[in-house]
Amino acid sequence: MTTSTNFKFISREKLEACKKSLGEAKQLHSVFDFIVNNPFSLTHEIAAQGGSINVPHSVKKIRERIEVHGVSIINYLPANKVQNRFGNLSPLHRWYCEEIEK
Repeated sequence: MTTSTNFKFISREKLEACKKSLGEAKQLHSVFDFIVNNPFSLTHEIAAQGGSINVPHSVKKIRERIEVHGVSIINYLPANKVQNRFGNLSPLHRWYCEEIEK
């Protein structure tokens, strides 16, 4: 698995502030928790286990609320693409959460 070379862990205080800023949106909490606890997960894994049909849309909503705390969700297209059941290469991204500069 390819990982970011500048990956930074997030302090517990910032994580708690981020969770509070998500309000009562259960789907956003589910996706955020999954990405935090399973860094570098693929899009379909987040969709299946994080409870979101449209992961990029959920992440967009989460980013709007957590970036004020100096945290963001980062995604990238891995070098090794996943082959789907039809034999085609799927453009699945990997997702992780890290501290950013405000």
